Amino acid sequence: MRPVPISGLQPRRKSAALVIGISGYQHLSKGLKYAESDAKIAKDYLKDVIGVPGENIKIFTGQDATKSRIEAEINRLSERKPESVFLYFAGHGIFDQKNPASGNPFIVPYDADLDYGNDTLISLKDIVSKLEDSGASEIAVILDSCFSGEGGIGSEKQLLAKRAIAIEPVLDYRKTLILSAATGRQMAGEFEKTGNGYFTYYLLLGLKGEADKDRDGAVTDTELCEYVKGKVDEETSGAQTPECKNTKGMILGRYK
Repeated sequence: MRPVPISGLQPRRKSAALVIGISGYQHLSKGLKYAESDAKIAKDYLKDVIGVPGENIKIFTGQDATKSRIEAEINRLSERKPESVFLYFAGHGIFDQKNPASGNPFIVPYDADLDYGNDTLISLKDIVSKLEDSGASEIAVILDSCFSGEGGIGSEKQLLAKRAIAIEPVLDYRKTLILSAATGRQMAGEFEKTGNGYFTYYLLLGLKGEADKDRDGAVTDTELCEYVKGKVDEETSGAQTPECKNTKGMILGRYK
């Protein structure tokens, strides 16, 4: 996946990003292999391809990715009133444990304890709402995760399938671009051959220029979505199909 291409896009000087990757968890035995390394290279792509200034990118990996730190940084992002804001998350996701039928998705921070239901998790709906309240004109949430649909409160059966077992995320967004790793009740898997999540591998390969369908030197969110969906679906023989919502043709990077 390296070296990271240097974007020809004008830097998004008034932009900010939060990157999160969690491979091992404090209270969960089911970990992941590549979530933290995926987050580190995603940070490089956010800076060098998408154009977020390096000093405006915050990254939390492993034990640093606690609920309190993630929520505090989301609040800071919202208060800074950026023109563009990006969130990348690689790790476990899970459904609303108090009301499973709602389909509301939560991300699982490093210090989550499923014995406490939703109390130690972070609501994706709340994250999206706060980012939209920031007034940013460009918002993108990238999720190499999916959201569990089995088991009861406190049960790790919910996290058996690699980056979890997915249900359709229910997100109340107005303008946020959502790029997520899987659809429906699919798993979000890890690509042993490359040492990445399937989704992140093809997401970054697409940003390097492979997704530029019209060969104009720019990769848009629409092109990236089409490319990643097709490649991951093909590589996994239909077992995992990424999902995109609210694509508008936003240019994510130029490579020539």
